[in-house]
Amino acid sequence: MKALLLLFCYLLFISNSPVLGQSGCTIEGISSSFLILSVSDTQINTNLLTGKYENENLVLGTCTSDNSYGLSYFSVTANGTHFLIDSTEEFGDFDKNTDKTTSSIIIVNLECPLSCTRDSTQTIQFQVRDTNNHEPEFSKSSYELKVPSPIMPMTDITVYGDSIVATDIDFSNQDVTFTIEPDDFSITTQSTSTSKNYTAVFSTRNVIQLTDTQEYTITATDSGAPALSASVKLTISVDESLSLDSPSFEQPFYSFNYSVTNEIPSLTANDGSITLVTIKPDSVSTPTLTGILQSTRDTLKQSSMPLREPLALQ
Repeated sequence: MKALLLLFCYLLFISNSPVLGQSGCTIEGISSSFLILSVSDTQINTNLLTGKYENENLVLGTCTSDNSYGLSYFSVTANGTHFLIDSTEEFGDFDKNTDKTTSSIIIVNLECPLSCTRDSTQTIQFQVRDTNNHEPEFSKSSYELKVPSPIMPMTDITVYGDSIVATDIDFSNQDVTFTIEPDDFSITTQSTSTSKNYTAVFSTRNVIQLTDTQEYTITATDSGAPALSASVKLTISVDESLSLDSPSFEQPFYSFNYSVTNEIPSLTANDGSITLVTIKPDSVSTPTLTGILQSTRDTLKQSSMPLREPLALQ
């Protein structure tokens, strides 16, 4: 009975010892031939595990991986006293090299031949967690659109220049939204379930009559938590060759003082010059004001006269 009890205690001791599979190796911090390590995608060039061992006969073979970049992301070494697992500098490219997915964790497995008294294989499973550590990046530092004027409602103006594209390399990010200031346009996002590129599409809400260059700020914001964003400048100018001139006055009405001197009527503007808005000022002839004027003799006369204040053209 005593012999059976001693045998049971010995087997219990063996089962609780950190001996790796059939290799006969004892490494601090590793209790089986299957090791799981949780890693953030921000842990670049970082030691993930240091396990002390005392067996001078420990031999570590060449590791293999189920990920084409796995061996460049992680390093497994043994220096005679410690078993080391580290992430590398190349691990910083993990998000860029990983396809877009709805999962926030990507599994990378390494299998490393390991032997102390017998040959075995140590499997290391890295569970890499996305932390939304990259903001969207625009394809250009600024954009320019050259559009016809006027712009009709619901017109997609992004066809008049380079596509406005933002890329978010975080592998679990699912969307990028765009905003614009001033808020003159409706914006939608075009993308696919597998693409990390997001394209902004602008359309006008109302008729817009542009007469000169306008500057806007476009902001792209990802769907991560916390959300990250980036902004660029957008310049919109008028392409006169494609435009229809639709002249308009700057104000809806103007007021004047009417006076008669030596039976000659005249008008003086109260609010400054009448301003005509047009994209083709060179094609406008000298403007005049025509109306019904009343003389001092209360006789109605049809008169055409130039304004005392000249019309300003824009």
